[in-house]
Amino acid sequence: MIENTLVTKIIHLLRDMSSNKNEMDLIEVIDFSEFEFVPHWNKSYPGNLYNLKVHVHPSIFTKHIDQKGKFETSFGYRIRSIIDEDLFELAEVTLLPNIEKLEVSSFKISAIMTKWEEIDSQQAKLIEKLKQSSDSLDFQGIGNISRTILQNLANYVFDETVHIPADTARDLSKGKFKNQLTAYIEYNLSGRKNKKLRKFATSAIALVGDSIDLMNKTTHDLSAEKQFAEMCVHSTLSTIQIIKTIDNLS
Repeated sequence: MIENTLVTKIIHLLRDMSSNKNEMDLIEVIDFSEFEFVPHWNKSYPGNLYNLKVHVHPSIFTKHIDQKGKFETSFGYRIRSIIDEDLFELAEVTLLPNIEKLEVSSFKISAIMTKWEEIDSQQAKLIEKLKQSSDSLDFQGIGNISRTILQNLANYVFDETVHIPADTARDLSKGKFKNQLTAYIEYNLSGRKNKKLRKFATSAIALVGDSIDLMNKTTHDLSAEKQFAEMCVHSTLSTIQIIKTIDNLS
C-alpha cells in the first residue's frame, strides 16, 4: 500500500513539472483528478509493482480526450523518473472519467440567445462553471457570474432618464441591477392589461436576486449548495428570457 503522503508529494512534483513547462492542459488534469495507485495483477513479479489510475473529472476528461494517451505516457515517464524503485515500480497509467462526479440531469440547461454578444458569452461561461463546480468556492463563483451577467443586462436596457419608477426613493444607482431591471419592466409593462405579466416578471427578478444572495452564503453542505447553484443559474437564464421578450415587444 502506497501512503497518502507519498501520493500527495508525487502529485505536487507532477504539477511543478507541468507548471515549469507551462503545460496548462496537464495542470488542469492534475487539479481535477484523484490519483489511485493499485497493486499490479501480476503477483509473481518480484518487485513492488503498481498501476496508477487517474480518475479525472468528467468534463475535463472529455475536454482532453484526444490527448489521453499522451497524458498517460507523460505521467508514467515523470513518475518513474522521480520514484526510487525501492519504494515501488510503476507498470501502467490509465486516465479514467471519475463517474462519481458525473451528474446527469433530466433536462438540459441552454443559454438564451440574445442580441447582446456579451450576455451570450457570459451565459456560456456560467453554464460551463455549473458543470465543473464541485466545492463551495465554485458554487459561490456561480453567484458572482450571475450578478455580473444581470448587471450587464441592466446596463443594456435600463435608461435612468426614461425608466423612472413610481417609488422615487428606490435606489437606481450603479450596481443595483434588481431595481434597475424592475423599473425597466414596470415601464415597459405598464397598464392594467399587463398587470399579471408585470407581476410575474418582477417576481422573477426578485427570485434571481435572492438566489445570488443565497449563493454567496456558504452552507457547508455541498449537496445543498449544488441545488442552490442550479436554481441560481436557472433563475438567471429565466430573467434573461423575460428581458429579451420585453425588449422584442418594445
